[in-house]
Amino acid sequence: MTETQELISTDRFNKNWKSITNLEPIRFKEIIQTKSSVQNIASLLNEAEISALKELGDWHGNRKYPYPYWKICEKCERIFPALDRAQVKRNKTCGEKCTRKKISEERKRKSLAKDQDYKKKVSCENCGKKFWKRRDRADGNNFCGEECYWEWRSENKSVQEHMKEIASDGITGWSEDQLENLSERMTGPSNPSWKGGVTYKNGKGNYDDTVLVKCPEKFSEMARKNGYVLEHRLKMAKEIGRPLKSEEVVHHIDHDPQNNDIENLMLFRNNREHKLYEHNGSPEPIWQPSSQ
Repeated sequence: MTETQELISTDRFNKNWKSITNLEPIRFKEIIQTKSSVQNIASLLNEAEISALKELGDWHGNRKYPYPYWKICEKCERIFPALDRAQVKRNKTCGEKCTRKKISEERKRKSLAKDQDYKKKVSCENCGKKFWKRRDRADGNNFCGEECYWEWRSENKSVQEHMKEIASDGITGWSEDQLENLSERMTGPSNPSWKGGVTYKNGKGNYDDTVLVKCPEKFSEMARKNGYVLEHRLKMAKEIGRPLKSEEVVHHIDHDPQNNDIENLMLFRNNREHKLYEHNGSPEPIWQPSSQ
């Protein structure tokens, strides 16, 4: 491979440089063989291209670039030609191979930066190999794979003896700290099935589902066996300051069982008075919002 072929890349065009440049071959080779940096050679080529275009009468003061305009590949650092304004602005590499390599390196760089932000390198407890692991899971025993884990476990007698001791007892063989950690992980928002402390009761007919919440101890006599109570009944009980009787009925003014705002609720002595009110507008409820 000649010095010109090593320095000039035409991979993007599959053409010989002689068919691209406006310069005479002798002048072109003189610039290429200049003992200088690649940046300086590219600059000299562009200056020579402008001079050649002026001699041909194809240059005017408004032109910003000569075509071809010689650029330097950001990957292989060889000089390559851009044949129009779009290529001058867009092309950063001399061809597809360099483009793919540059994209691959950029992806690896971003991946490494992400790993450094969200992960950290830890050593395998068994083989000592270093690997990336999420920072919030990096404490405690770390293994690069299942094989290392089972090999370490088979050789670690203390683990084997502990497992034998608690295997037949199940969870009853756990220590107090283990049980406490389990309770913390499975209680309230820490539980994977947590839905905000709210559940729903399937509505009948055309009625939507009704909302159930955990019942406070003060109104425990209203709670169901699972410790939940209908949210609209609990809100009414808090409003009037006492637990509701089982026969008392809470009515939704807009007939939306999930709209449990206190301004949307009424309280009736029993279901009979509730149904009469819905059909006839009387008798009056025990409690109703001031806006009614």
